[in-house]
Amino acid sequence: MDQPSPAWRPSDETVANANLTALMAEAGFKYYDDLHRWSVLDPIGFWGEVIDRLGIVFSTPPEAIVEGRPRIRPGCPGRS
Repeated sequence: MDQPSPAWRPSDETVANANLTALMAEAGFKYYDDLHRWSVLDPIGFWGEVIDRLGIVFSTPPEAIVEGRPRIRPGCPGRS
């Protein structure tokens, strides 16, 4: 079965300037699949790096970034 075409693809410039691209470079990943694997295997390390990279400041430091795997802890900003 054929897959539908993406509705949108970012330009090379958009990709080059994206926060995700910078995070991948800083963490030493060349491919998105490797970044995704890290996020699944080490969610505490991944989310800690994302929080640092984005400069997120908590009014009260969280006791933990994740509880179990991979849900963000109740009460932490960004929880969906």
